[in-house]
Amino acid sequence: MMNFIRKHILIPNNSAIAYIYLLYMVPLLVSALPVDSISDGITLMLLIIFYALYRRGYIEQYQNDRLFLLQMLISAVITFYTGYASVFIFFAFAFNFWIINDQTRSKYFRWYYLSAIFSTVLSLWLSWEDVPNDTWEWIGIGMLFVLFSPIIAKVIAKETFRIQELSANHTRLEMIVRQSERDRIARDLHDNLGQAYSTMTIKAELAEKLMSKDMTAARKELKEIANMSRQNLNLVRQIVSDLRERTIAQAMVEASETLNDRGIFLLSYGEEITEDWPIEQQYVISAVIKEATTNILRHSQASRAKFNFSQTKNTLNVEIHDNGIGISETNLSQATFGLQGMNQRIQEVHGKFTISNDYGTKISIEIPKGG
Repeated sequence: MMNFIRKHILIPNNSAIAYIYLLYMVPLLVSALPVDSISDGITLMLLIIFYALYRRGYIEQYQNDRLFLLQMLISAVITFYTGYASVFIFFAFAFNFWIINDQTRSKYFRWYYLSAIFSTVLSLWLSWEDVPNDTWEWIGIGMLFVLFSPIIAKVIAKETFRIQELSANHTRLEMIVRQSERDRIARDLHDNLGQAYSTMTIKAELAEKLMSKDMTAARKELKEIANMSRQNLNLVRQIVSDLRERTIAQAMVEASETLNDRGIFLLSYGEEITEDWPIEQQYVISAVIKEATTNILRHSQASRAKFNFSQTKNTLNVEIHDNGIGISETNLSQATFGLQGMNQRIQEVHGKFTISNDYGTKISIEIPKGG
């Protein structure tokens, strides 16, 4: 039962602020309950439909013109039918928190004001004689809220997104600082231990050349020392190379900068848990993030990209979802756009790689925690 409520009724992504805006519906809901007439029933039905559309607005793939127009139409009908223009207030807050570009937001502002003013004026004009004189002041105050709500909501939304991005970048930078310490250790290993092994190799080879007697057993031992030193030197170099691989935090910093430079908003969920993920798996995931970011820039025509990190007892999961044009069936079947490379990386660590069209392109990867 709770799963059904979470999946189909509650607003996703723990959007607590979304419920605050619903307080504006309380007066209208109270006026429609209990349902004693057809008018009350129609009002209640419109409110239920509006909530369903309002909830969809917080599910990113549904943030589009059609959803906006449906909510705007229902808001106008409720205002015209009941005289409660307050329904426009939380509608204004809702669409300003959508991840849309400035051009689309400006268009929505124009539609909002046209609909709100027209429906309110028409409602007042038709019920002019029934409006008590002492309520006009409150009507005026309510209209001011309706008119200024989009502007206030835009400012609040912009600041909220800015804080969210700063917080995410702060977490990434903290993780990068830790990675810098690993890089310092890597340099020390290379400069000190690597040099020692190099010297040991040279001395062993020199000793072999300077031997004046036929000491087969001694030469054999010296050769083994030389071979071991070379192997250890290669091992040190490999360790240094591995330590310099890109972590998820580094990959996300680069992705954020690259996407933002092109006007694509990046959303990240659960990124903080990746700090404890095995470093080998982070390298693989980071490579996929880089390739997916490149694909978003080149082919998606998206305005936002969502990166969602999660884990289960045995797996590490990443979902990369943009709101662009999606990927054609031809390109999907031919494994173009670097898909083959991403799939191969995931297969090498015994993971699963899937790509699909879901109001844009969605890439899902699942990697065993042990690789």
